[in-house]
Amino acid sequence: MIRRWVIHILLAAILYPISIPAQAGMVLEPPDGPRVVESEYFGMHVRWGATTRYWPQARFHGWRVITGETTWSEIEPFKGRWNFRALDQAVARAESQGVEVLLTLGYPPRWAADRTHVSDWNPGHALAPESMQDWENYLRQVLSRYKGRIKFYELMNEPHFTEVDGWQSKVRFPVARMVEMARIASQVIREIDPGAKLVSMSPSGENTGIKRVDVFLKAGGVSMSTR
Repeated sequence: MIRRWVIHILLAAILYPISIPAQAGMVLEPPDGPRVVESEYFGMHVRWGATTRYWPQARFHGWRVITGETTWSEIEPFKGRWNFRALDQAVARAESQGVEVLLTLGYPPRWAADRTHVSDWNPGHALAPESMQDWENYLRQVLSRYKGRIKFYELMNEPHFTEVDGWQSKVRFPVARMVEMARIASQVIREIDPGAKLVSMSPSGENTGIKRVDVFLKAGGVSMSTR
């Protein structure tokens, strides 16, 4: 019994130093001398960051803004009726804290969602838009309002593609439609805010997530992202 505890203590002593996550401002000591880990290497996903009372104490450089209050479905709940209150608060808060914003696009409102799957709609469901013109109008409104203030735009969060998920998903979302969404987003960004960047959609899952990225890039997404 004593021998087992000694082994556990020795293992803990060996593993503990490498189990501490790096933090902004931490001083590392590589062979060529100590270095400070800059905050530019760190980003954070803060849910409801526009309205929560508390801001993280950890130092970080980029904030991924993705909440129900800042998606397309909340910004334009009815066609042509815009509500930027929450996103205005989020961007202003990021600026007050000195962090950059990565805004997740997509999540069309019910009126703009693919008509064949409107019965499956919910605010957090990554559906394709019915009309690419509506998608473009939404992008132009957002890009024009936050020109020079939002530096990165993520195409969509966790879409499921027909080519990868068709066997288990009743929602048809051909990857070609996502590539078209990326093409339009890339064009609008170049026109309105060329200093901003378009980031690829964010996949979910392990093997299936890799497959979704792969089909997206091979279908033409590689030429649209980071533009």
